[in-house]
Order: sequence, then C-alpha cells, then structure tokens
Amino acid sequence: MNKIHATILFILLSTFLTSCYNNALEYKALAKNYKTTTGHIAAMNCANHGEFYYAFYVNGKRYSNRGLDHGTGCGSLKEVDELDVYYNPENPSINADIYPSAAYRQQSGFYIPEWLWVLFPIIIVISQVFLLARKNAGNGDKKES
Repeated sequence: MNKIHATILFILLSTFLTSCYNNALEYKALAKNYKTTTGHIAAMNCANHGEFYYAFYVNGKRYSNRGLDHGTGCGSLKEVDELDVYYNPENPSINADIYPSAAYRQQSGFYIPEWLWVLFPIIIVISQVFLLARKNAGNGDKKES
C-alpha cells in the first residue's frame, strides 16, 4: 500500500511542479528589449483596487492591457488620460504601464495555473476512490481465507 501512496504522491508533485507556468518570463524578455509609446486609459474600474484598462497602437494595430493606479488614487485618473506604455517590439501584446524591470518583479513568483485548481481535486478524488477499492478488495481476500 505504501508503494501506491508513493506513486500517487510522485505523480501529484510532478504534475504540480512541472505545470507551473510563470508569465514573468515574458516580462523578463520585455525588460531586456522594449520600446515606449503613448497609450491612453480606455476604462476605469476603481472598485477593484484602482484597476484600469489602457490601449495603445503599434503599426496600426490596437493592443490593450490592465493596469493599477500604483498609489496615485483612482480619482486622479480618467478615461483618455495618456500614459507611457512599454512593449516588446517582437510581441506588443506583452506590455506594461510601469517600467519593465518593475513589471518583471511584480509578475515573478510562484504561480499556480487555473486549470490545476480544477484538476488537483479531481486527482485526489480519483486516487481516494482507487485506494478504497483496493482496500475493499484486500478485505474481501482476507474474509475468504
């Protein structure tokens, strides 16, 4: 039985550790190679910690992202205000409204993918059902003896 527990634990840990995608790698590339352009605030969501959405154009194509007021106070910002946007010239969808090295520090850290929050409980339930079935099968063998 301990061998089964060890196998299940190994599978769970392997899945957990190898599936953690850290989008900070994209911001690390942004910190190394970026261009600056002027964007504008497209929408405000002050109720969500001063969140806002900004938009900007690169080669005629519109890009957008989410930003935070960074302590300036949501009331001081308004739609159509201009701001500096730092973007990766090779992939403008990777962008930030703060200096790229600060964006990298902000984005880095331990990240658990959303799909793992769904998959992990399913794996636990399936493994518990499997273990109960094996335990019951083992008890049936002992009763026959």
